[in-house]
Amino acid sequence: MSFSFFSKDKPTARETAGNTVAPSAVRTMRDDIEAIKNGTDETTFKETARGEASVSFVSNIPSKPPINPVSKEENPFREYVEDGGRTENPFGVASKLKKPVPGVFSQTTNTKSGVTPMIIEGEMILDQPTGKRSIFIIGGMVIVILLLVSAGGYYYFFVAGKQAAKPIVPENIAQKYPPKVAEDIPKELPYALDKANYLSINTEVVSSADIQKILLQVASRIKESSTTKPVEFLITDQNNNPIAFNRFAFLLKLEITPDILALIDETFSLYVYNDAGNVRLGLDLQLKDQTVALSAIPKIESTLPYAFRALILDQNVNIAKAIPFKSNTYSPRLRTISGQDKTSDKQIPLRYANIDVGYDWSMDYALTNNHWYIGMSKNTLRVLLDTLVK
Repeated sequence: MSFSFFSKDKPTARETAGNTVAPSAVRTMRDDIEAIKNGTDETTFKETARGEASVSFVSNIPSKPPINPVSKEENPFREYVEDGGRTENPFGVASKLKKPVPGVFSQTTNTKSGVTPMIIEGEMILDQPTGKRSIFIIGGMVIVILLLVSAGGYYYFFVAGKQAAKPIVPENIAQKYPPKVAEDIPKELPYALDKANYLSINTEVVSSADIQKILLQVASRIKESSTTKPVEFLITDQNNNPIAFNRFAFLLKLEITPDILALIDETFSLYVYNDAGNVRLGLDLQLKDQTVALSAIPKIESTLPYAFRALILDQNVNIAKAIPFKSNTYSPRLRTISGQDKTSDKQIPLRYANIDVGYDWSMDYALTNNHWYIGMSKNTLRVLLDTLVK
């Protein structure tokens, strides 16, 4: 098979159905290339007046200077048509604008096709629109930013906070300012020690439990103050009038027999003593007749611990209704003018009964100088004798 279009020899005649046609000019690609080299740009196709097809090439554009042949070193795909300063590339690349505007699509309508281009001149023609690609780029940037913010927040709240360095104090500063030694400042005493304190109760509404609560509060304050001396209280009513002992015994529910209660005068004092961290109560009862009391009290003394049980500020202590007593003696320690203590030559007979040895509860009493001294522990009675007996 042979193609006359690519033959070097041009055909001179065309035969049709036995008729011989006059030779006509046939335009080949070789002729086009030669025309470009010689400076001619366009051709027109004309028919002869005889009805025979003949081709003639007429140049419509003024001739230009000849173009140098394409060399092997130059780009073989140069732009091959120039039209008024605008070049067309046969490989699908839009020509660049004389003054390109980045990111703006050219809305100039193509004068040949009447179609408005949708790409920026000078860019590659792609199958997919550039808007879709921009969405993927923006989405990727947003995801990266969110990841960075999350990582920064995690580091700030969970890593940097735990690794906060502790302040370091230089050694020279630490040695220059040594720690202060706590001074032994005596605590303020809640009650007076050299005179009686008044303890008021409302005799119209008060109960035995209310009086015990008041005494517990007083005992707690004395214990906190670390006072080691007995504190004296005078019991008064709501009008600050002293209460007689028989009235106080009735309010506190002391179960003293009437014949013994009749031997006790109205004047009395209540003492609160811190016995090595255990607060104990004591009484100083003034007797009407000591001789009668010395004969009457020993007869009922086994019932005294149970009768005076309201003075024991501990609900966990079990007290028997009858507890035997034992005898003992004590020589009070007297304070001299020089401030030194000395033992008195006087021997005071004592009577005592152990109520609860584990909790150091006992009832000790002494009848001397027309007074009946009662202490709810051994040390309570003895400190009362040291303080009151002269």
